[in-house]
Order: sequence, then structure tokens, then C-alpha cells
Amino acid sequence: MKISAIKKLSIAALIVGMLVSVEAAEVKAKIILEGIETPCMLMWKPASKVYVVKQGNMTREVSPESIQAMVVAPPAGWDEIMKRVRSANPATAIPQLQKVMQDYVMLEYDGKAGAIAAQIYLKQGKAQEALKICEKVVQTNKRAAYASDMSPFYWEALIATGKTASLPNMLNRAISSGNRTISAAALIARGDLLRSEDKNMEALKDGYLRVVYLYNSETSKQPEAIYKAFETFNKLGQTTYAEKMRSLMLKNSTYKKSEWAKKMTSGK
Repeated sequence: MKISAIKKLSIAALIVGMLVSVEAAEVKAKIILEGIETPCMLMWKPASKVYVVKQGNMTREVSPESIQAMVVAPPAGWDEIMKRVRSANPATAIPQLQKVMQDYVMLEYDGKAGAIAAQIYLKQGKAQEALKICEKVVQTNKRAAYASDMSPFYWEALIATGKTASLPNMLNRAISSGNRTISAAALIARGDLLRSEDKNMEALKDGYLRVVYLYNSETSKQPEAIYKAFETFNKLGQTTYAEKMRSLMLKNSTYKKSEWAKKMTSGK
């Protein structure tokens, strides 16, 4: 017996609907909604591009713009994935990280997993692969391009692959976001972009030195900014200023333990 075209369409729609419902993860989370911290179960609905927020017997749909902040419980097995990432062969964690990216679309860990996978590829010199990872996240989660754990690795991959046409706008948006850690990272990336264009003085003035002198509370970003300023001053032959950067790095007990201080002292 032949199935009519209408029945075929209905069956196809039912299958698609079932797949969407299977793929959508419902996770334990805390969100800030209308200025109030709200513990809930949270789910992303890709078809309508809204979140479903469940609190007890109450369920409501909210737009991404309505949520000021989000903290999601880690995916099952996250600690084991992190052990792989810290192992001698971190690339073995990439398939699991990609699975988290797929299951946690718009649920915080898409960006976290994407950041780690992209960083692994960048350390291997595989910028194109890092870019693919980041673009998978950004395709749905636009904010991940300028306001996520993944953003700095996305910017690095764009610079490394020469695909920088949209990067200045991303960096401007990140710098003005109000998040000082993201803003400092964006200023460093601006310096990297300008230096890649052989605009070394601009890289110092509009990038690295802004972080060194205006973001000195951002201790996680200071060593990188100091090292890159040191490197750029040396490239320009301004050794006196380079030595000031060296002194700034090595007199700080925290900074001198960083990978950037090791690069500075080893010359590698």
C-alpha cells in the first residue's frame, strides 16, 4: 500500500520532532532572571530559540536576552574528560568535548568544551581545526564569539588563519562588554592583530600596554600582556622599555611562575 505525500510529510515531521526532543538537554542550573538568582532546570529549544525554565510545577519560556547570567551543572563525566585534557595526549579528549558541545548547545558548556578543544588544536599548530571547533559553537551561540571562555581562542584562530575581517568588531564588543577579564583578553588579541599587520607601535599603545597599566587587577592576563609588550619592544629595538617589562614580570612572585615568564627567560 502506497503512503500519501501528506502522510510522508507528517511522519518526517514527527521523526524530526522526536530527534529534537532527544537532543535537547535538560540541565540543573542557576540563572539570574529579572535581577533574581533562580535555581531551576533549564533546557534550550533550538526550533523557537528560547529557554525553558522549570521551577517545581512552574514552567516558562524566556529569551536568551532575558538571562543576565547562567551557571550550569557540569556534564556527566566532566572530571574524567578533564583528566584526559591534562594527560600526555590531550587530543584524545576532543571527541568527548565535541559531544559536550553538541549536547549543551546554549547551555554554557558548549563554550567551555569548545574553548578546551580549540586550545588543544592551537597548541598543536592546527589553527584551521581550532577555527572549525569555534565556528560550530558560534553558529548557534553568537555571544560565544565575544563573551565566553572560548572567545580568546576563537580570536587566536582567526588571526592564525588570516580570517580577520570581522575580528575588530568582535574585539570592540568584548572590550565594551563590562567584563574586565574578557576586555583584557580582547585588548591582548587587538595587540596580536595589529602586530600581525606589522603595526607594532599600535599593538603596544592600543593593546598590550593598556592591559599592563590599566588592567593590573586582571592577574590572569597580566603575564601574557607583559611578555608580548616585552617581545614587541625588542622587535622595535627599544631594549630599555623591554627591560622594564622583564623587571615587571620577574619581580612579581605570581607572574614569574607563569608560562610567559618561562618563555621570557628561556628566549623560546
